[in-house]
Amino acid sequence: MSEGGLGELGGTNSGRFPKPSALKEITGNPGKGAINNEPVPPAGFPDAPEWLDDIALREWERLMPILEKMGVITMADRNAVAAYCQSYSMYVKAVEDVNRNGFTVEGHRGVTSKNPAVQVQRDSLDQMNRWGAKLGLSPVDRVRLSVAPTDDGDAPDADVLRLLSGGA
Repeated sequence: MSEGGLGELGGTNSGRFPKPSALKEITGNPGKGAINNEPVPPAGFPDAPEWLDDIALREWERLMPILEKMGVITMADRNAVAAYCQSYSMYVKAVEDVNRNGFTVEGHRGVTSKNPAVQVQRDSLDQMNRWGAKLGLSPVDRVRLSVAPTDDGDAPDADVLRLLSGGA
């Protein structure tokens, strides 16, 4: 048995996520641990990858302005947003398949079995939740995020609340 391996109890991925240095500087450093000099990715609005399908691209175009107003998007986040959007697309397609064909399908030998789209729906929703958590797409996830104030000194929350509630 290896020690400290990935996925093992007490391994490399156990425990709390480390607090970013910028947050330590704001809230204090009571443990007096070393403050790292983490890289800061360039701010910006990355372009959508060419490989996104139409549904994923529409979700990208809907989501990116929200993430930008929240102040959580950088150029380094392109693949995370793309993965969320592609998972969303797979979810939509699976839901449409289940709506069209039902929860069960008849196989080539006449045997009824679970529609495979049900599992795709479940898996893609799980991926959406995982990527969405990293991007702050639920109220609980937003509590865990820390954003810098905007140029006018205000937190970017009023516009975000309006966008998330369906306003323009």
